[in-house]
Amino acid sequence: MPCLPRKIRQQFRAIWLSHTSPRKLASALAVGVFLGTSPLWGLHTLLAVTVSVLLDLNKPATVFGTLVSNPLLAPFIIFASLETGSWFLYGRTAYLSLAEVRHHIRSPIWHDILNEYLLPYCVGSLIVGLVLAFITFWVALWLARSYRAAQ
Repeated sequence: MPCLPRKIRQQFRAIWLSHTSPRKLASALAVGVFLGTSPLWGLHTLLAVTVSVLLDLNKPATVFGTLVSNPLLAPFIIFASLETGSWFLYGRTAYLSLAEVRHHIRSPIWHDILNEYLLPYCVGSLIVGLVLAFITFWVALWLARSYRAAQ
């Protein structure tokens, strides 16, 4: 990880080498990823700390997991959540053409905006969050066990 700043590498290493069991560490990362995909923008860190205290998880690992919603990945997570939710609720893709979005912005009918964008986004973020959390758990468990075995 030479491209990361030294301080971040040290924090990352400290998380992997903490006295937390690999299973609990993987759980903390998975919970953080799930919370990071939620539509509660601005509250991810607060939610991560609160949930990690309530579930007795590694706080830095849980907060680190929420970083999945960074500016580079957030557009893809939002798009995947919106499309997944729209497919799950309505059996079709979301109306994301420029003409549709302009129509909803110019004459906002809140019921339509709620049904076409907000509800599918919220439902889709739960599904995408669960899938990403599941993958994160198993990958992190494998990495934590491998990293500690190598030390």
